[in-house]
Amino acid sequence: MTTSQSGVIAVICRLNQARSIIASAYLSRILPGYKVVSAGIQAPDGQRIPLSVQVLAQKWGLELNKDFSQSLDSIREEILAAELVIVAENSFIEILAEFGVNPSKIVSMQDQAFDPDVIPIDPVNLNPESFEVELAKAVMVSVQLVAQRNLVKHHNKITVVHPQSISDFQNCLLSVNAAAKKAAASVLVADFRFPQNGLIERLGLTYKELTINQALGAITTNADLLALAGPCLVATRFEIDFAEEFVLSTSFLNVLEVLSQDRELFVITGPRSSAHREFSETYLCASNAF
Repeated sequence: MTTSQSGVIAVICRLNQARSIIASAYLSRILPGYKVVSAGIQAPDGQRIPLSVQVLAQKWGLELNKDFSQSLDSIREEILAAELVIVAENSFIEILAEFGVNPSKIVSMQDQAFDPDVIPIDPVNLNPESFEVELAKAVMVSVQLVAQRNLVKHHNKITVVHPQSISDFQNCLLSVNAAAKKAAASVLVADFRFPQNGLIERLGLTYKELTINQALGAITTNADLLALAGPCLVATRFEIDFAEEFVLSTSFLNVLEVLSQDRELFVITGPRSSAHREFSETYLCASNAF
């Protein structure tokens, strides 16, 4: 992944307590040359970020840019200087324009380019599972909005497919594999919570094994050691219990860089949901669809 050199990006939600906090934390990671700030349309200055958001950031391996909320006025200079202002809701566009931001610099997480089911909603009062999913969606659409402005890009196009359910997975895998063969592209099966190597083998598909390890807080893979002479299918054999942290890590970005270095890459995630719960890591994986 390559990035532009420097500048300011602002992320604005309602209270600067969740969506803008998590999204700005990840944008800071993938845009090291940028200053990423956040604020809230109705945010009181100095209110502590909820413990639930702090715990989630720790679980996902993210370092928050701050632990308190800020109003628009408190960072007026940074917002007006921002190269890009990401707002969580369309209704905030007019407010930011009246605040003095050039409308051409404002983009929304509710942009009509996104499917309705991936647009994040305000996670306040949601159960913990849905809370995580909505913040994962906020990360996903924020990264894609940044990518639309060419502030980040991969060597070659990365297409991410995330099946709705486990029953959809096999058909998606076969369809993706066929499309990849036609495009001379590689495929990464990114279901790290429930590896699908058994299904891959039953379907008679050959694959190269991606290994993922975590030790002393560092995540490593064997991506640089994979022999990639041509298009191939890459998958894991062993589940990990830090799937969200991995897909938000620089190690995962390196995997994508290696696999997309010389050719287009298709990524198929695990299912978005099972009969009993939703999974946030599929949306985090989909952040890289550009």
